[in-house]
Amino acid sequence: MKCNNCGQEVDPFSQFCGSCGAEVPRINENTFVPGSPTAPGPVTGEETVIGGVPSMPSPAPGEETVVPSMGGNDEKTVIGGGAPVPPPPVAEETVYTNNEPAYDTPAAPSYNAPAQPPMAPVRKKKSGGNIWTIGIISCAVAFVLGFAVFWWLGKKYNGNNVKPEKPTPEVLANASADDLHDFMVNFPGDTAVFHAWLPVLRNTALKESHLKDLSKNDLHRLRLLPLANYGMKMTDADDRDYFEHFPWYKGKNDNVDNMLTQIEKDNIALIEKLEQEAEKAEAEKAEAEKAEAEKAKADAEK
Repeated sequence: MKCNNCGQEVDPFSQFCGSCGAEVPRINENTFVPGSPTAPGPVTGEETVIGGVPSMPSPAPGEETVVPSMGGNDEKTVIGGGAPVPPPPVAEETVYTNNEPAYDTPAAPSYNAPAQPPMAPVRKKKSGGNIWTIGIISCAVAFVLGFAVFWWLGKKYNGNNVKPEKPTPEVLANASADDLHDFMVNFPGDTAVFHAWLPVLRNTALKESHLKDLSKNDLHRLRLLPLANYGMKMTDADDRDYFEHFPWYKGKNDNVDNMLTQIEKDNIALIEKLEQEAEKAEAEKAEAEKAEAEKAKADAEK
């Protein structure tokens, strides 16, 4: 739009010209100005395009308007002037022009289900596999048990734990104090082993290690063995019955101390000492067992 005073371009919505300061006439709201955001409405007598089809201009008052017949033939309908005739409805799209920015409606987010991994085929187990597995496990268990038993037996009968064979008379005749000790422990009550102590008691000075692990009863009879060999009478009935089983025993002397050698006397004294200790240990053990039994009985009565 140009200023009426100086001819310079002015803003159509400004009140004064920016160059000369002249007042700019106000523009009617229905006046179309190029570049303005609002387009004018249709002017009477002009052609308006809606959806790409020209519409008939509104007739001026008092004029006649020729309208093509709605029947599709060559006839024409004449509408007299006066009120404008509205155009026929058009089924095509209507085009509107405006200067407002277009807003795109955001599309709804799509959901894609995660892909499922392919399922592995199910394999049918063969019944024979279970039989082989059970057989292998059974063999392994049997092998372990057999090895354990073999190891236990080997440990039990290995070295000093091996129970020796019963000694022969030749072996007993040449046996030492240690050998006789082992024979008496392994074969308690054997009269041949007991009788083999006679030459050892007469000729060998014994030590406590030669007499360890012997019971009080064995020590008692071993102490009386040299005395019985010299024919001393046994005052105790059990001792007399025991020594009468030997064919060489003849109880006729009341005292045989003068017949004993010094080694025999020393061995008898050592055996008597160990016998007293064994008797004391047995008495203490019996007393402890008695006290434990009485305590258990008292606890049961509560």
